[in-house]
Amino acid sequence: MSPSALKLRSGLIISRQGTDGNSAFIIKDPVTGRFFRFRQAEYSIAQQLDGSTPLHVVERRFEEQFGATLGSGEIVRFVERLDRLGLLERESKQPDALPPKKRVRGSLLYLRFLAFDPNRLLERLAPKFRFFFTPYFLILSIATILCGLAITVLEWNAIVRDVRNLWRFDLLLMAWLAMLCVTAMHEFAHGLTCKHFRGDVHEMGFLLIYFQPAFYCNVSDAWLFPEKSRRLWVTFAGAYFEIFLWALATIIWRLVEPGNWVSFLALVIMATSGIKSLFNLNPLIKLDGYYLLSDYLEVPNLRKRSFDYLRSRFKELITGIRIAHPDEPNRRERRIYTVYGLLAGLYSYTLLYLVAVSWGRFLVARYQVYGLLLFGSLLLVAMRNPLYTASRKVLAPVRSRLVKVTGARRKAIRLALAAAALSAIFLGHMDLKVAAEFKILPIQNANVRAEVAGIIHQIYVDEAQVVHKGDLVARLSDRDLLSELKKVEAASEEAAAKLRMLKKGPRREE
Repeated sequence: MSPSALKLRSGLIISRQGTDGNSAFIIKDPVTGRFFRFRQAEYSIAQQLDGSTPLHVVERRFEEQFGATLGSGEIVRFVERLDRLGLLERESKQPDALPPKKRVRGSLLYLRFLAFDPNRLLERLAPKFRFFFTPYFLILSIATILCGLAITVLEWNAIVRDVRNLWRFDLLLMAWLAMLCVTAMHEFAHGLTCKHFRGDVHEMGFLLIYFQPAFYCNVSDAWLFPEKSRRLWVTFAGAYFEIFLWALATIIWRLVEPGNWVSFLALVIMATSGIKSLFNLNPLIKLDGYYLLSDYLEVPNLRKRSFDYLRSRFKELITGIRIAHPDEPNRRERRIYTVYGLLAGLYSYTLLYLVAVSWGRFLVARYQVYGLLLFGSLLLVAMRNPLYTASRKVLAPVRSRLVKVTGARRKAIRLALAAAALSAIFLGHMDLKVAAEFKILPIQNANVRAEVAGIIHQIYVDEAQVVHKGDLVARLSDRDLLSELKKVEAASEEAAAKLRMLKKGPRREE
């Protein structure tokens, strides 16, 4: 492409955000649906690419405007980056064929299934739900939430008792349908809020995050809103509406007669929405809480940037070599990346560890060796990308040396490695410890039986204690026999007293 023919594509949607001192420009490609964020200096260069202005003129204007000198070839690399992103006009007017949108995206721990385009449906629904975007609903919802919190505090013991009674197999289908409806309303709240602020929503589907099912609604158009408050409301709308539903269900549970299906339905929404809201507002995983924090801090891709920043700093600490960053973060961003990266990394690895340990224990206890093999296979599938990347970095120096080795020597090395592997397999010894339930039974079993009936009054030995023939093991007590014995003893004493009186004879008075 000729340097004088460089031109920013027409039809791009551009939104300016922030103040003059800290402005950012969000560019949406309506063809691909991708979003790009440029700082003020980057956008200043991009907007001057009008197809007639040479690059040296653009460079001179940039230096006059910002008082900074661009490095050798820096502007050329930036223009090449714009071209790779598809933001420049092509010499051929035919646009590049777009790959079909994948129905399934992500990794094993974060799978996204595209379902449908809800934009037209939301356009029809938006006028019917306009009341939810009025101050009246805001006041009503806040009062409802406060009332629900008060009932929860006052009736906590009753709620816990009723929730324990939910675990019934015949009610699972109704509970699952209730959760499905609440989750759908949560995502539609995101979409309707974005549509209320005149944004478009073209993607809604199903998620599997850390093997937990969820729905999602792609409201990326909210990034184009210049007002920060609108972007925050779009992100917060789903969680807020679900909290409102939780409070409404709490009030209904308190008012209706317990035991019927209305009470059960309200209890299901109370239990599931309460836990989901706490989980959903957690900013350390990529759910509503994360995007809310990212929008509030005005740091897009917060998680990725934080991990990349910590990874680069760790490499610098190990190697002692300063790594140049194309977008060097300022002091505020460095502080955000450090704090969030450490907290999110600690939380994610702890959660993965707990999930892996619980699944591993279950599989090994249930299927023994086969469970261990299955767990190991699942772990390899889940960690395949990090393991592949690490193995490539470790084996790269070895591979470069093997290229220089001659054919005969390479064959000898392969034979030596194969012999070492076979020796380790057949001659190596490694204990396999499998955790499972088991019973220990004695080789010889002798039972001690009492010859008479009675109740054990006292035991003189402990479990696993060695006893010998004739040792006192326990003392029996029979209350009926003791009672009869006392009666007999009393009758005997009475008879003895009469006998003594008869032997003495009659008294003189008689």
